[in-house]
Amino acid sequence: MKILFSPVGMTDPISNYHDGALLHICRYYRPDVVYLYYSQEICKIEREDDRYRYCLERLQEKLGIRFEIRVIRREDLVDVHVFDFFMKEFREILQEIRRCYPEDELLLNVSSGTPAMKSALEKMAVLLEDRMIPIQVSTPRKSSNVHHEEREAYDKEFYWEMNEDNEEGSENRCTEFTSNNFFYEIQKGIARKHIQAYDYVAAREIARRIGILDPRCMAAIQGACDRMKLDYQAAEKKFNLAGFSGIPVKKGRMADIVEYYLWLSIKVKREEYADFLRGITPLLVDVFESVLRKQCGIELPSLTYEDSKKRIRGWSEGKLRKHPEILETLKYKYKEKGGFRMGPVNSDSLNALLQAYCNDEATRRNADLIRGVEETIRNMAAHQIIAITKTRIQDLTGEDPESILRALRGLILVFFNGDRDILVHSYERMNENLIALL
Repeated sequence: MKILFSPVGMTDPISNYHDGALLHICRYYRPDVVYLYYSQEICKIEREDDRYRYCLERLQEKLGIRFEIRVIRREDLVDVHVFDFFMKEFREILQEIRRCYPEDELLLNVSSGTPAMKSALEKMAVLLEDRMIPIQVSTPRKSSNVHHEEREAYDKEFYWEMNEDNEEGSENRCTEFTSNNFFYEIQKGIARKHIQAYDYVAAREIARRIGILDPRCMAAIQGACDRMKLDYQAAEKKFNLAGFSGIPVKKGRMADIVEYYLWLSIKVKREEYADFLRGITPLLVDVFESVLRKQCGIELPSLTYEDSKKRIRGWSEGKLRKHPEILETLKYKYKEKGGFRMGPVNSDSLNALLQAYCNDEATRRNADLIRGVEETIRNMAAHQIIAITKTRIQDLTGEDPESILRALRGLILVFFNGDRDILVHSYERMNENLIALL
């Protein structure tokens, strides 16, 4: 089915011995249902001579078709020049029509009514995520209408009979108004905002809707989506297709640490604090291990074993006995907690070694801060359905998410030899490349 929504204007139904836009669209598109939108002035004219319905009914007789006419009357509508009113009014009307006809073709007459009405409908066709076809109707002169008819004493029968568009071979003056340039610019602007907000999935969906973007742009945005899933190797392949390198550390354990840290930093920027807190633990063990190696000369493989099947690392009693000072440090740490057990390596036991063997005060402070946050609030975020807000984090830990992130960055910088700015602005650099391709 075809559904037409049409404001009604002063050139409807017939002007200068030709169809007005309303009548012309019905002539050539033959809708099944026509919604007519009347302002106060049009309501008054309708009561005087019912010219709109009359001409539409005569058109049905001439073409041998039938369509349902539904009238939306706004008896109090005088300020027909207010664009903002019609943006809200038409959005609600079109959404209601779509609820009634969810799968049908929706046509919009963007040539009838006041300039505010026409402009609002054009914008609706672009902004609403819907299947709507805006239709323009040119005048027979291909210029502005000059009104020869007496609009007050309108002889509807006479003008119908004298209507030249009723003649065989008359011109179809309808044009489907795509407004592509306007549509693309608005959608690109929306995609740009999503990229700046690190919402790459939303940006990808907008880019797909645009449809004519450079394939390099689509590859780059998909690469950003892959990166946020921590599939940075797949991301880099797509960035290379787009003509730039977006992953600062390409491979190895350092790449895993850097990319995971950057992922956590985006969680803070997006205020996704529960994900941020839950995400600290997997990274913390690797960071503590690297700091112990760099600043303390302690190599965990010489103290632990790996269960490749379960993918866990545990303390090895046999290896630890070869390093009695480390074993004694761990025993002392847990003497009031039931004693040290040869279980999986965790951040708590590694922090005990850092506090005992690291000579750098800032490193010890950062490690203790993050371990304290993990112990205080991480389990709450992971195992309870509660709101994790910036205020709650500050109340429970005495630290805000940004300071926690800075402490984590400080630990990584102990063993990271690359450009320090990477840990702050890597995603922003990637975003600049994505936006340049839009």
